[in-house]
Amino acid sequence: METERLENILSCGKRHITIMGVMPIAEELLGLSDFLRDRLIREKSLQISFFYESENELFGQSLCLDNHHARKRMTYGTLKDMREFFKGIKRSVLEECPEDGLESVELRFVVQQINLRLPLDVICVDDTYYVCPVTADMPSLRDYKKIAKNDPWRRLIENYIMHYVEKDRGGIYMSDPEEELIELFDKDSIPRGIYPRRVFYNTEFQRYSVWGFIFNRAGQIIIHRRGPMAKDNPGLWDKSFGGHRELSESCTNLTARREMIEEIHMKGDYDTHYLRENLRHVVHLGDWRGTTDRVTLRDARRMYSHMKDWHWVFFHPTLDGLPMSVTRTSERLCLVKGKKTYKKTRFISDVSFFVSPRGLFDNAEQVKAAMKQLGTGGAASSRKLVTIGELRDLCREKRSGKSIVTDDLIWMMEEHRELLESFSFFVKSVFV
Repeated sequence: METERLENILSCGKRHITIMGVMPIAEELLGLSDFLRDRLIREKSLQISFFYESENELFGQSLCLDNHHARKRMTYGTLKDMREFFKGIKRSVLEECPEDGLESVELRFVVQQINLRLPLDVICVDDTYYVCPVTADMPSLRDYKKIAKNDPWRRLIENYIMHYVEKDRGGIYMSDPEEELIELFDKDSIPRGIYPRRVFYNTEFQRYSVWGFIFNRAGQIIIHRRGPMAKDNPGLWDKSFGGHRELSESCTNLTARREMIEEIHMKGDYDTHYLRENLRHVVHLGDWRGTTDRVTLRDARRMYSHMKDWHWVFFHPTLDGLPMSVTRTSERLCLVKGKKTYKKTRFISDVSFFVSPRGLFDNAEQVKAAMKQLGTGGAASSRKLVTIGELRDLCREKRSGKSIVTDDLIWMMEEHRELLESFSFFVKSVFV
């Protein structure tokens, strides 16, 4: 394609334009916002789909490009900056779009990230295909090859594109620019890549998360009831909080602190004494080994005597001498198009026990007042304090033959009730 211009190629599209892998032609595409908007307005049935590279893909490419052998040397940072700039192309197209055609253009212009491997860069304009393999160099438009209709590659390329875009095939692994991505682990707990959160409702993969249990200084646990429109387990009582480890977090200590602030104190982390944006007031005190004899409790009271009433503190409980981490298949009640259905998913969950500041959640009235001030936040519709005995009774309660508590919380009570009771006793004895 020595003499072809990208605009000329795309102007032939009447039904669909699909581009998979944008880095080789990103600069040209970014200069075509006005052209793309005009095409979408004029051709009422035209669908334009751009699928750009993931950070993983760009990092892999940079290992080949960031050296003196490459035809055009490019660092990972340069590739990332180009991609971030490109992600705004849809906004650029829509900004100048007439109000009466905005909704139609927005629906027919798709910009998504490819989270599967990308062996070929493809430009598809109606029934015409241009292909360039991903190699050790960054190609340009002139490196693309037009595929003839009788070329045996044509069928393979058509199937390649269909697999990646169809929602019931590889399309499930595509993600929107601002969609939440989490790390995928195989059944041996080895990380295998980064994918959209929504693909994890199966038992083939695992995801890394934290479970948090908040105790007040009287040894009671705060549990929360999930809202009626929560993505999973709507209306069920659950542990104090939980959440996925973000890609930027080097350890689940950081995840646990962040999730506690986000889930329990959505507004309060900015405007109350107890819940500040400054996470120094959330103190990790290391592993808790479950010992509650008199000498241990006496030493613990002395060791933690410097902690202030307004401090949050947290521990990692241990099992067999190691920080507690739960690996299990969890059954989730999910809302799918407004209907409730059960799905299974696998978690690797590090467990943390938190102790709240004195005077914040000491009794039901304080919990109610705090929630009114701070807002429910997250997926919670309400929260309450329970003793371990009350939590056991709640886990046994049924309504219309169904449990009112999440599968995870029932499992925790069945398998580790004594651990919760021991920590409750520890809190009452030490943080007096």
